[in-house]
Amino acid sequence: MTGESKTFALLKSLIHDLAQGESKTFALLKSLIHDLAQYSLPKDEAMPQYMLDWGIMVILTMQAWGDWLTIPMNFFTTLGNLETNLLFIATLYWCYDRRLGVRLAVAFTVSSVVFNSCKLIFQAPRPYWVDTRVRLLGRPEISFGLPSGHAQNAVIIWGTLATYGQKLWLWVVAISLMFFIGLSRIYLGVHYPTDVLVGWVIGLITFGLLARLEHPIMEQFNRLGRLQQLGALWAISLLIIISTELIIILIPWSVPFQWTKNAQAIAPQPLFNPFTLTNLIMGAGLFFGFTGGAIWPQNEPTGHWSQRLGSLLIGVIGLLLLWLGLGFIIRYFAETETILKLSLEYSRAVSIGVWISAIAPRLFQRLGLEN
Repeated sequence: MTGESKTFALLKSLIHDLAQGESKTFALLKSLIHDLAQYSLPKDEAMPQYMLDWGIMVILTMQAWGDWLTIPMNFFTTLGNLETNLLFIATLYWCYDRRLGVRLAVAFTVSSVVFNSCKLIFQAPRPYWVDTRVRLLGRPEISFGLPSGHAQNAVIIWGTLATYGQKLWLWVVAISLMFFIGLSRIYLGVHYPTDVLVGWVIGLITFGLLARLEHPIMEQFNRLGRLQQLGALWAISLLIIISTELIIILIPWSVPFQWTKNAQAIAPQPLFNPFTLTNLIMGAGLFFGFTGGAIWPQNEPTGHWSQRLGSLLIGVIGLLLLWLGLGFIIRYFAETETILKLSLEYSRAVSIGVWISAIAPRLFQRLGLEN
């Protein structure tokens, strides 16, 4: 086949077939999600009762250790937040190693899509939704609980860094952060121990698959022309969104009243919607924006540390303007999770990804901050 790889031809065929509603891949994906849904228990029994009781006992025991742990546990949780991970990846990309930054960005966005999809499929509760004895000691969460995204992303991000660095001390730091970020989610009352354990396991599986598939995928991807690469990345982003729509269609939705009542009693929120799709849509947008911007040739960061600090300052200002500014516009035009809001969130995520991977580095060069 000339001019394009079999991979690109497959993606084109997939998009064409999806439009016709008859793709084998589409049918396979639909069947997979449907089969997973069959393993779901009734929504008032989303986890076996003995697992819920054991998890609550562990959380209450940990919270009885003392309130002095609240600040350090919130610190570790903050290290696993979306905003912190995004800033960390951008900093590495702008100031240290572009290839490492791209690898982390892909791993992070893929992991985010995986755990957010699992949350929608399994629909497991947060501990403080189930038992009012559990104190909410951190930021309230409206998404479902299983698996823990913080625990999963910690394995993905810090495992990738430790593998790249190949230093014993880096592995010690990485494993410690994986453990304490996961532990913090239990102490703060936002996850059961099983949520964290499953997050670690899925993180390890995702990490292993990405490491194994990176070379063969990149070998095929690099054979494409630049516009073909962009089209392939957009097709993957589109497939993520279509998969999300399939989850909505195929898995029945119902939130037990008691979950809503308990959650609102502890942390009142105008819109309590565990079926939120915003995080999944943002994951798809960040993937396309970051990887799409990174396919254009980029020089590795150069210059004195003061120049790199200047690059970081300018990059962060742009990142904040996009994150907060576009976020304000989205809240102004669409408060509830409508198609308009999801479309705007996708656009914001793409814009942020492109800023980090393409626009900011070129701006640094124009300003003389990179040699």
